[in-house]
Amino acid sequence: MAFMVGICDDDAWTREDLKRKIFELKPDATMRTYATGERLLSDCTEFDMLFLDIEMPEIDGMEAARYLRGQGDKARIVFVTSHEEFMPEAFKVRAFRFFHKPISESDLKEALDAAEAEIQESCRKIIVNSFGTKNIVDTMDILYILADRKQTVIHMTNGEIPTAYPLKFWQERLDDKDFVQTHRACIVSIGKISRIDTDCVRVSGLPDAVPLSRRNANAVLDALSEYIERHGRIL
Repeated sequence: MAFMVGICDDDAWTREDLKRKIFELKPDATMRTYATGERLLSDCTEFDMLFLDIEMPEIDGMEAARYLRGQGDKARIVFVTSHEEFMPEAFKVRAFRFFHKPISESDLKEALDAAEAEIQESCRKIIVNSFGTKNIVDTMDILYILADRKQTVIHMTNGEIPTAYPLKFWQERLDDKDFVQTHRACIVSIGKISRIDTDCVRVSGLPDAVPLSRRNANAVLDALSEYIERHGRIL
C-alpha cells in the first residue's frame, strides 16, 4: 500500500535521514519534505502520516498541528522531539506517536505498520446503495458478488444485498488483492475460497459452489497464491 508521508523539520540532515529510513521500510511511499511550518501549511497535500519536529522557528510543530486539526486534517501526526514536556500537548491534537530524536528503525517500523493497518481497516467499509436503501458494508463480510443480467447481488456472511450496479462497477471499486473474478458473472473474496475445482470455486460456509471459467482459472490460482503468501498462511 502506498503512503503519502510528510516530513517537516528545520534540520536538513534529520529530514533526509528520516526520508531514507522510511523509504527503506516502505519503498512505495510518496514523501514530501518541508523546512518550516509555514511551507507545510501553505501546501494543501493530504498526508496519511506527518512527521513533525516540535521545535522550529516561526510556526513550530505543535502550532502547525493545532492549525491542521482545526481545518479537519486527519493525518496521523508523529511528533519528533528531544523534550518530553511537550507530550501532554501532543495528546490534545490526537498525536499518533511521540518519538525522541533520532527515531529508531524499530519504532519507525512499528509506527508505519500500525498506520498501514489502520488505513486498511478504515478502507474496508463501503456504502452500498440497494435501490434507495444505503447499507454500510464491511468488505470482509462479502463472500461473492454475482451478476444477474445488468444488476448484481452481493452475497454476504449475514445475507444478500441486491444492487442496480453491473459487475464491472464492483471490479473497479474492490481491491484486487482481496477479490478476484472467477467467471464473467462472478467476483469472489479470495480469503473465503476453500477449494478450487475444475469448473467451480468452493466458498467457506456455503453449500453451493460459485462458477469458475477456464479463462479465469489461472488468474484465480495466482491471486490465491499471492493472498496466502501475503497473509502468511501455511497450506
